[in-house]
Amino acid sequence: MTIEQLEELERLADGATQGSWMVNPNFINSVCTEEDTFHTVASTHKDGPKQVNNDATYIAAADPPTVKTLIRALRRMANQNSELYMEKVADENFWPHKGDIAKKSNELLQQALQEAEK
Repeated sequence: MTIEQLEELERLADGATQGSWMVNPNFINSVCTEEDTFHTVASTHKDGPKQVNNDATYIAAADPPTVKTLIRALRRMANQNSELYMEKVADENFWPHKGDIAKKSNELLQQALQEAEK
């Protein structure tokens, strides 16, 4: 996933109906907010009741708070990966020619991470 795709996913999550979602207990093809079963977020209509319920369950699981949590976790792991990578780069035995290549690599990675945090 590119930084741009991640930012677009975050933008979409910010613009969607906020709060936790669930399958409406009264209509298995309907996804609603947990606070208001009359507020339909999405409806599914394909291939019989089982598939409709599976689709609705999946959509409900991908509510904005969940998507934003996944994005934060991905960014946190990217930062940790960058730190571990730089520790290895700093190790003369791992990367004997670190010099300018390592500095430029770190600059580019940090720049990408900072852009992702915006």
